[in-house]
Amino acid sequence: MKNSPRWAILAPIVIAAVLVSTAVYTQPARGRRVSVAATSPAVVSAWNDVLAQMERAGDLRTTCVEDDLQVPGRRFERLQQSYKGVPIWGADIVRETDGASVRSVFGKLHNDLDLNTVPGITGDQAKSVIAEVFGLTDTSGTEPVLVVLPTDDGRYALAWQASYFTGTALPVVFVNADTRAVELHYDNLQRQTPAIGRGTGTYGDLKKITASLLASYLAYDNHYRPVTIATYDMKGNLARVQSVESRGARLDWSDVAPVEPRAP
Repeated sequence: MKNSPRWAILAPIVIAAVLVSTAVYTQPARGRRVSVAATSPAVVSAWNDVLAQMERAGDLRTTCVEDDLQVPGRRFERLQQSYKGVPIWGADIVRETDGASVRSVFGKLHNDLDLNTVPGITGDQAKSVIAEVFGLTDTSGTEPVLVVLPTDDGRYALAWQASYFTGTALPVVFVNADTRAVELHYDNLQRQTPAIGRGTGTYGDLKKITASLLASYLAYDNHYRPVTIATYDMKGNLARVQSVESRGARLDWSDVAPVEPRAP
C-alpha cells in the first residue's frame, strides 16, 4: 500500500508584491527531488509550515544545532529527513533562526516515495558483499547503516551504507538491501592536494580558480602576491549581505565560498 506522507500536500505558493525576487514552489511530482532556497519572509513562512508538518509526522528530525558565530542570537538547525524511520541519504535542511523567528531555509527534500523499507539482507551480509567486491580482508570498520539512497537515474533504493579504511583509501559503499548490488561507492579520504579549476568571468572570459585547503577547500587564492583573490558566498543570507555592505561588518573565513575539487 502506498505511503503518502502527510506533509506532501505542498500547495502552490503565490507571492504578490514581494520586493525581493524569490522562487515559486509547487507540489513536487512523485519521487521528485525538491531543492529549497527560501529567504523572503513569505516563502520562509510557507516552507517552515511544511517542515513543522514533517516534524510532527516524524519525517524530519533535528540532528544538530549550532550558534551563528557572526550574528549574535542566531542559530543554525540541521534537520534530517527520513522515510518510514529510515534516513534518506543527502536529504537534509538547514533552518536559520533568530530567536523565535525563522530567517531562512535551505536544503533538499524528497516527496511522495513508495518504497519497501524491510531489508532483504542483513548488515553482516552487506559487509560480505563489500569484502567480496572490493577484495577486503578486514571489514571491521563502521557498521552498516540502513538508508534510502536517491540514485542518479531517479530511483530510490534501500541500501546498507558502510565505510572502511584500507590504509590508502576510505571507501564509502552503498549495497542494495534487496539485490546485493553495489549502488554507489566513492573514496571519502581527504587529501591535502591543491585544487585548480576554471570558471567564466563577468565578461565571458576564462578564469583560473585556485582553492586553498583550510578546514576544507575554499575559493581563496594567495598565489598572486602581494594581492590575494577571494570569492565570497553569502549563501543567500540577505541580512549578512546588508550587514557587510551597510553596517561595515567584517568578512571572514566563514564567508569564503566552498569549492568541491573535481578531477580533470
